[in-house]
Amino acid sequence: DGVAAINKETFVNCPALSYITIPASVEYIDSGAFDHCSTLNNVSIDENNPMYYSVDKVIYHKGDNAIVRYLMSNNNMAFIIPSESTVIGRAAFSGNSHLTTITIPKSVKWIYEYALHSSKISIINYEGTINDWMSVVLKSNISFNVMSFGGKKYTGEITFTGEYFN
Repeated sequence: DGVAAINKETFVNCPALSYITIPASVEYIDSGAFDHCSTLNNVSIDENNPMYYSVDKVIYHKGDNAIVRYLMSNNNMAFIIPSESTVIGRAAFSGNSHLTTITIPKSVKWIYEYALHSSKISIINYEGTINDWMSVVLKSNISFNVMSFGGKKYTGEITFTGEYFN
């Protein structure tokens, strides 16, 4: 206890880190704190922590249910972002080599830098319409092969640049 923040690169490239307990005192976790921690299999966050929680190898921020980090060791091939999430944080899925498909709820309004960087995500299922997607603020380019809007599928190399659809 007494730790208030876990800053960027605190545990970067830490091959021996397989488990971490985050106390209630932590008020800030930088998404880059666990970069390249491919053996980190479990994050336990004190239930009294007012800012963060973890479920199934995913760290969330309580205020906006933002996805802070989807652990590199999470070997699921598909992930459905909870419907109450509004933010996909910086580098949230970065470096995960297992995940190929994500489902993004209409509630997501922000996707931050490097959210999908160095990941294998090639299929995005967005639960809203194309018009809904146009209101999502993108802070970096994202590319993939298949995207669906409300069930209607588009294929080919698809790239979103900043806030614009190409």
